[in-house]
Amino acid sequence: MLRKLLTGRKRTAQRKQPDAPAQHTDAAESIDLPFAIRPATPADHAAIVRIFEDAIDGLAAEQYSARQRKAWKKTASLPAFRESLDEGITLVAENAGQPIAFAQLHPSDYLRMLYVSADWSGLGISTLLYQYLEDEARIAGARTLVTDASLRARRFFEQMGFSVSGEQKVKRQGVTLARLSMQKVLVKD
Repeated sequence: MLRKLLTGRKRTAQRKQPDAPAQHTDAAESIDLPFAIRPATPADHAAIVRIFEDAIDGLAAEQYSARQRKAWKKTASLPAFRESLDEGITLVAENAGQPIAFAQLHPSDYLRMLYVSADWSGLGISTLLYQYLEDEARIAGARTLVTDASLRARRFFEQMGFSVSGEQKVKRQGVTLARLSMQKVLVKD
C-alpha cells in the first residue's frame, strides 16, 4: 500500500450520477498523491497546532471525554509546546503544500509525537512518518524506541512492533488522562 501512495496514484471523489442524491466525501477522497515528507520549520508551527487539535478531537473521542480532549488540546497553547517543535527531528507530511500530519523524535530513542489530521487518517501517513523516524533512531544508535501513546494510538504502535510496558495517568490542565508507555526493541542482543 505504501508503494502505491508514493507512486503518484490519484484518488478522486465519487462522481455524482445524474438524478442520484449527493454523497458526502471527505478530504481524503479527493487527494492527489504522493505526500511530501519534509523537516518542519517555524513557519509550520500554526499548522502543527491545528493538526494536533484536529487529531485529538477527530480521532480520540471514543477513548477520551470532551473535558479530557479540551485539556489535552490546551497543551498546544503553551509556549513550551511550540518551543519543543524545534527539538530533535520534527517532520511534516503535506499534500498539495498543506501540512496534514507531523511527528517528532526527541531524543533519538523517544518518539515524542505523531499526529495526523482526522480527515487524512487511514491512508498510511502515520506509517510513513513512523518509518522515517525509526530509521533516524537506528542511524543515531538507539537500541530501543519508546513512546507514550494515547489509548487511541495503541493499535497503531502495536502494528509497528511496540508492546505496552506500562500505564500512566498524566495531568493536563488539572484533568487526568490515561496513556501507555510502549517500547520496541530495535537491536536484539
